[in-house]
Amino acid sequence: MRETGARAHAMLRALVIVDVGPEVSDRGRAAIKLGGQLLVIDSRHVIAIGAYGLFLETTDAGKNWVPRSIMTDDMHLNRLTRGADGTLFLAGERGTLLRSDDNGATWTKLDAHYNGSFYGVLAVAPSRLLAYGLRG
Repeated sequence: MRETGARAHAMLRALVIVDVGPEVSDRGRAAIKLGGQLLVIDSRHVIAIGAYGLFLETTDAGKNWVPRSIMTDDMHLNRLTRGADGTLFLAGERGTLLRSDDNGATWTKLDAHYNGSFYGVLAVAPSRLLAYGLRG
């Protein structure tokens, strides 16, 4: 467990270094400025999310960050979490709940029956989510 924590810390440092470097685009620096979140998938694969649909991904331990568009709108992406079975869940504005069964390569929209902002999501059981937001 300690080794995993050290790797995550090193990747976070790599993201900060990359994002403040002069060669990085404004969109890359936005990950830090806009209060983004990181999720470490493994020792080389990390996903960063944030405001205005920001979705950055590295598969080389932070050397290169690739922006991806996973939605047609530029809504804020607020929380990314992983369930016990490895499934990824993403919560965002306007009732956005997304699911990925392939470590973020593809995303499926979940029907939340809610149009407010989700600020968090927890996988509480294999087929149950707890999503919370602006109105509870």
